Amino acid sequence: MDKILHSDCNDAGSIPAGLTNMTYIITFFAVFITDVLNTYYIKSITDDKPLIASTYATLVMFMYSVAVINFTNDRLMLIPALLGAFVGTYVAMILRRKNG
Repeated sequence: MDKILHSDCNDAGSIPAGLTNMTYIITFFAVFITDVLNTYYIKSITDDKPLIASTYATLVMFMYSVAVINFTNDRLMLIPALLGAFVGTYVAMILRRKNG
């Protein structure tokens, strides 16, 4: 069961054990930032701003890629990814309300 949840540190492309805690934080913030960017991406689409929307789309894709790479190596990274998604969307919505 442990093999299913964690990749073996001897696998190619795996994360060294010392970086695991930092990787949880990176994964959380990668998804958090992605959800904030996604909110502004959708807004720029509805405002008919193609260049801005394209820029946000590129940033969103990059940030999602960081998260996906992390939880591909360690499936427990889904926990900070899911928390980052929740908090990121919540914060983005609060910011959007305040800024109009």
